[in-house]
Amino acid sequence: MRNSAKPYSSFPATSSRLFRMLSVLICCFLIKGCDRYRTKPLCSDDAAPISLESFTLNTGGTAFNMKTGLTWYRCLAGLSFSNGRCQGIPLRMTWGEARRFAADLSEKSGITWRLATKQQLQNLIQPHCNGPALNTAVFHNIGAVNLWTDSSSWKHRKDYACTVYTYNGALSCKRSKATAYPFLLVTEQETRNR
Repeated sequence: MRNSAKPYSSFPATSSRLFRMLSVLICCFLIKGCDRYRTKPLCSDDAAPISLESFTLNTGGTAFNMKTGLTWYRCLAGLSFSNGRCQGIPLRMTWGEARRFAADLSEKSGITWRLATKQQLQNLIQPHCNGPALNTAVFHNIGAVNLWTDSSSWKHRKDYACTVYTYNGALSCKRSKATAYPFLLVTEQETRNR
């Protein structure tokens, strides 16, 4: 009987080592899986010159994206484009106010301006750098801010909408529509001479 008990006496030591090894492996996998949080270089420190990529810059502060066919106003809403720069104080509005602002501007200007969808805004993000991850050759002085999109939260459409954080392109669809954020305007119309 003593011999039969002997193999079981080493079981706790073996299971303890096995548990420690599994814990170490799990931690390694978890740390490696957090690759999306790795530190990216700042876009301003990037050695490569900032290109216009697929954009054509127009007078009046708009930029036409040849890939998507969209024309973007290069400044945050509320700013004016003058002497090659965005000037003034950007508007911060609730989601509903931002959409009404775009509708009012459309009526007054004859150009159908609107908030961009979350996909359209995320397409502006440069994935290889941060701080802000927008192309600063096209979009001036935006910095790291949450920008409203025209997209509502798929689960809570009544109360929440989506923003894109310009620092790194992170999408959040859990933003209260009652919170004031800045926004960019986009149109399907070409605005070369306007």
